[in-house]
Amino acid sequence: MNSKVVLTVCNGVEAGRRLVLNDKSDYVVGRSRDCALQLTTPETSRRHCLLAIALPNIHLVDLRSHNGTFVNGTRVGPPDRPAGVGRAKEDDKGSEADLSPGDRIEIGGTLLEVAVSNEESKHESRPGE
Repeated sequence: MNSKVVLTVCNGVEAGRRLVLNDKSDYVVGRSRDCALQLTTPETSRRHCLLAIALPNIHLVDLRSHNGTFVNGTRVGPPDRPAGVGRAKEDDKGSEADLSPGDRIEIGGTLLEVAVSNEESKHESRPGE
């Protein structure tokens, strides 16, 4: 069986929800319906961050989100912008981080824990479900 990345929601109304991500795929995370992983908290940007998975590597790219992305409590992006500066272009990437199992990602107030699994659970959902 292929390894998969599992993100477990650690807080809020969806606490306990497990999102299963296939190896060798990219997932845009954000509020937009076009995102592979949709989070509905108002603090989440429309296109908040990108998860690039090619196990054993898991790479996170902040897409210059308004509120930033945090890994284990440390801000990944965006770099601080002076007050009054407009939004960045969609393709303008912010900061990046490599992730490991056990890391916690905070996206717009939603806390996700990263795991890698060879097993599937009946309680897992795939993006779009």
